[in-house]
Amino acid sequence: MATEITNQWNRKYDTNTNAGPTEHRDVANALAIRITKGSLRSSEFDGVFELADVPKPFMHHDGKLRVEVMVGWFGMKPKTTWSHITLNGDWELLRNWSGEVVHNLSNSNQSTASK
Repeated sequence: MATEITNQWNRKYDTNTNAGPTEHRDVANALAIRITKGSLRSSEFDGVFELADVPKPFMHHDGKLRVEVMVGWFGMKPKTTWSHITLNGDWELLRNWSGEVVHNLSNSNQSTASK
């Protein structure tokens, strides 16, 4: 079972260059995105992520394309949104995706906010 993602932000984890996918969950018929060279809070990673259920998950920020996805950062998420991953490489939208998606980004030795 996937770790619960909390919105109780702990500033201890604002940035981490070593963070990457550490936990996955299964979805069925979800709108997902396969990302190569995505970045969040100074980390870079690849993976399949479930898009957030928002009217406009894609946005431009500082001249770069970002996407809002349902993923935790060390077991946390911002209070009012999901995480916004910057798309630095290739990406592919996956309609009706059934399979694993990244559930949490962290270090392999520190996977949740409670540690």
